[in-house]
Amino acid sequence: MIMLDSSFLIAYHNTSDKNHKRASELMPRIASGEYGEVNITDYIFDETTTYLAAKQGLGKAVTIGTYLLGASELICITKNDFDEAWSLFKFQRNTCLSFTDCTIIVAMKTNSITKLATFDGDFEKFSDISVL
Repeated sequence: MIMLDSSFLIAYHNTSDKNHKRASELMPRIASGEYGEVNITDYIFDETTTYLAAKQGLGKAVTIGTYLLGASELICITKNDFDEAWSLFKFQRNTCLSFTDCTIIVAMKTNSITKLATFDGDFEKFSDISVL
């Protein structure tokens, strides 16, 4: 199984993003199932569609959002996940993770997901996460 971060999804769908080329190289491998089932969280969905709506218009955001809902498993952050992510966020050291990033870490742990497609380097500081 693999989790897709909003930084990866935004780079893939934004041709002017500095990471677009790398995301475009990885996406066919991810879509083919090479890394297993594709997962996103409701927070990743929110970040990605909100960013795309602001930068590329509502139509693009709706198209991508519809695709994401059909092509990936949506993991919803529970109250327990939220509380654990909040604790991780408050007490982080040597990282500068957003709260959404903390929810990704918790969701990955809860769902035994070890692979993450992201361009956020702070995730590389976690030994139990394999960053693509």
